[in-house]
Amino acid sequence: MRVRGDPQLLRRAALFAAACVVATVVASFFDSSSVVTLFVGIVSTVASVAALLASVPTADAADDLARKVEKGWEQRRMILLGAGVRPAKVPFGRQLGLERGDVTTTWTRGTLPDIGSLFLDTTPRRLLIVGEPGSGKTVLAAELALELLQRRTEAGGRVAVPVNIGGWDGRAPLGDWLAGRLVDNYRLTPGRAKSLVDAKLVIPVLDGLDEVGGLPAAATSRAADIIDQLNSLPDNRELTSVVVSCRDSYYRALHHAGHCLQDTLVIRARPLSSSEARTFLEQQFGRVRRPAPQTISPLFDARLGTSGSPLAQALSSPWLLSLAIASMQAGVLTADALAAAASRTTLERDLQASYIASATRLHPRGVDVRTYLTRAARGGRDTNTTAHYEADKVQRWLTTLALHLRDQAAAGGSRTDLSPLALWQIAPKTRVHVLHTTLSLLAGMLAAAFAAELVDGPPGAAATLAMETVAVCFGVWAGIRTEPRPSRLELRQLATRRGIRWWPLIAACGAAAGAFGASTGGPGPGLSSGCGTALTVAVVIGLGRQEARVVWAVDLLRNDLLFGVLLGLGFAVAGALPGGYTGGLAAHLHFTDHLTRPGSTALAFAVGLAAGIAQGARAWGRYAAALVIVAPSGRLPWRLRHFLEWAYVAGLLRVSGNVYQFRHETLRELLAP
Repeated sequence: MRVRGDPQLLRRAALFAAACVVATVVASFFDSSSVVTLFVGIVSTVASVAALLASVPTADAADDLARKVEKGWEQRRMILLGAGVRPAKVPFGRQLGLERGDVTTTWTRGTLPDIGSLFLDTTPRRLLIVGEPGSGKTVLAAELALELLQRRTEAGGRVAVPVNIGGWDGRAPLGDWLAGRLVDNYRLTPGRAKSLVDAKLVIPVLDGLDEVGGLPAAATSRAADIIDQLNSLPDNRELTSVVVSCRDSYYRALHHAGHCLQDTLVIRARPLSSSEARTFLEQQFGRVRRPAPQTISPLFDARLGTSGSPLAQALSSPWLLSLAIASMQAGVLTADALAAAASRTTLERDLQASYIASATRLHPRGVDVRTYLTRAARGGRDTNTTAHYEADKVQRWLTTLALHLRDQAAAGGSRTDLSPLALWQIAPKTRVHVLHTTLSLLAGMLAAAFAAELVDGPPGAAATLAMETVAVCFGVWAGIRTEPRPSRLELRQLATRRGIRWWPLIAACGAAAGAFGASTGGPGPGLSSGCGTALTVAVVIGLGRQEARVVWAVDLLRNDLLFGVLLGLGFAVAGALPGGYTGGLAAHLHFTDHLTRPGSTALAFAVGLAAGIAQGARAWGRYAAALVIVAPSGRLPWRLRHFLEWAYVAGLLRVSGNVYQFRHETLRELLAP
């Protein structure tokens, strides 16, 4: 079986090619340089169709997806724990009282390293992991996914894909929703994602059933709808194995109300033993190269080994254990202070209060995620910068994000997902729309003025008016859209082994357009048209998304901005530079005489970039407009994207698919009760 190109994208490409042909014929009656510009569209569309028609065997597509998923989750674990550090061995036990239906397994209890074998030895392969907040249920689910990826042969060649369940309302079929997540999170084409799901090659690992919202006892709750969908899967023993995690108390309420997963093994994450907590502490302190500000004291060690002590009770939670490690490494709390806590409640409160201060001390600002991963893989986590965020500012910014989530949930959205594409809603929506629309209109109208180069007299005036009208329409459309979607540009795939195959096509298209331009307008138009065509074809192939790739949340806006920049450059090179405000109606303005040729070239690039970003990078433009409104008040930093990356590296936020979430619900609830 082979995965083919997406039919909808093919239809769009064919329509665009037809429009380019018609426009080229019409433009040829006015000026030959217009043919050069529009020829770019035709050539790039041919490349687009070729890219979209490419097909690969389904098994190869699954192998490619498996490699990317495994690499992505290994990287996320490295950010969370550090290179070479294994998670704490979270124990678990079977919960027969929460099971319904027929489940066959020999396992009744185990620890984290056993989770893969438990799943593979269970019939049917359906698993629910429950636990209290901070008990390690998410760690169990993530480690299971990684182990299944490493043991794909035993899993029937299927790919375990961790997905946050928060974006599913339980009304759409699981297969359709899962295919959509593969498209968004791993840059698969819709056709390829659907083929993988239909071929039963994906095992969804669904985290956060308790985070979908709604009261568990309500028959109309989203959680109840999701359970009904999972129970109604046809032939659920073979169609789709599934893994779900949920807060223990929440699922018990669902169970009591009659909403139960059928034919599903249920295990519960249990507290860590003192010996396991001590082993994990030794791993963490042992990997710090410089002397830690605070080390484990004899009093701390004694209290940890005392069953029932506040310290032993608190550190039996993997979540609180990680907070204790961070606070001691940062010097916010001493080991003796932790050991002297009068009760577990007091210790929990102190650790939660130290969370942000510890993160700001341990992690310098300005850390790029990929640079951090490279350094961590080589055994070092330090950066060259010594600048740190101020704890009070970080708390203020995180509070703004937490309040945004509260408002988002009140409006019927997710109460956990911080999508970079929705952060603009933190600012007053009307002001954002007005600012974004104004900027898009101005930039589009400036770019449309290049139409004055086409021809002089009444035809030139008509052409200019038509282009200005189009620019106004696009500007208004970009500014008033409720949810602007980002570009799916992925130029990195051109540097892969498969992507290198497209280089001859890019070069051939550029050479053909350059030769055509030179024959009609001379060396200048030939060079600019050739470069513009090559750039455009590269962008179109980048939009084809031929290979799976883990999408980091920060990439959504970054790629959208990159698309706008490249779109503007392509317009400037292929459309503006050949004339440079020297022909048609523009000739009467004598721009070249006043600006000189270098000045005219700079103007072409400036206008092209402004228009490309304003009307091509619509999602980034909306985000930037919101920051202009919110950042001056101090509610958010000007470099919000960099702050989100830092908060992820610092352990304040986590990444789930292409959205950010608070690392722990407790932090969000403390910031926005």
